[in-house]
Amino acid sequence: MLNKILRLARQTAPLLGHRWTAQPHHWMGRTGAALVHADGRRLHLLPVDGRPAHVEVTVRYPDAPVTVWDHERPSTQFRTDRPPAALADAITAKLLPVYNELYPKMVAAAASARQTDEEQQALAQRLAALVPGAELTRTAPSPWIEYRPRQGSIGSMKAQVLSWGQHIVEFRYVDDATLQALMTAYGEAVRRRQNRSATAP
Repeated sequence: MLNKILRLARQTAPLLGHRWTAQPHHWMGRTGAALVHADGRRLHLLPVDGRPAHVEVTVRYPDAPVTVWDHERPSTQFRTDRPPAALADAITAKLLPVYNELYPKMVAAAASARQTDEEQQALAQRLAALVPGAELTRTAPSPWIEYRPRQGSIGSMKAQVLSWGQHIVEFRYVDDATLQALMTAYGEAVRRRQNRSATAP
């Protein structure tokens, strides 16, 4: 079945355009093929349970913190003994109109999420550096900075940096100089976010 699906994908790829290629694909114990565009778009071809002569073609979006509804995940089932030109026509008519519209938005959302994650990590590292003895103890699902009492005037400290620009922070018995440094760091982070929001299109 793999050879049949992969062969079908290889015959279909050039019919979709010169930047489409085919490659083997494995997902959850099933073996099939993928149609891959040079810009990152992917169509997965996998066997259909209970229908050995059929393949299901689905779209693949990059991971991003965006809800993708069922109607934005078009798919089609296709007999593997039909001509590749018919599969190319089905993909062009049923999958690509929705996929081509949403895919660049998902790419942008994924890039924005990566930037936010990098900013979270940077702020977490800065907060950890401001409190003597504090350390970054977790990075997922969001950074945690913790101080466990040893010596000095800080009783305890925890900070969780959340992805939507809010933070859960707990300080106990923090000395004035450290508290001022922490609040300055938070203020700068908030101002940067506000400036980006004000200049966003």
